Amino acid sequence: MPKVGAATQTLDEEELLGGTALREALGFRTGEAFRAAARGGRLPIMLVKIEGRRGWFASAREVRNWRAGILARLGPVHAVGETPGKD
Repeated sequence: MPKVGAATQTLDEEELLGGTALREALGFRTGEAFRAAARGGRLPIMLVKIEGRRGWFASAREVRNWRAGILARLGPVHAVGETPGKD
């Protein structure tokens, strides 16, 4: 089951992602892959349910931070064919 947050006091101040936008931002090609990861507790961020709405939602800020962490671990990114260190 996904991690469900109790920190609802900040949700109304943040932009939320849900549906296809959330799935794609986390790198899942299909809804089924996303749901399987959620069921298995393998999502890297906290998800919340919103009363009266279907599906799960996440803070756009948390998604951005998670993606930034991945890019930081990858190190410098170079264009295809570009030689690192040469300008």
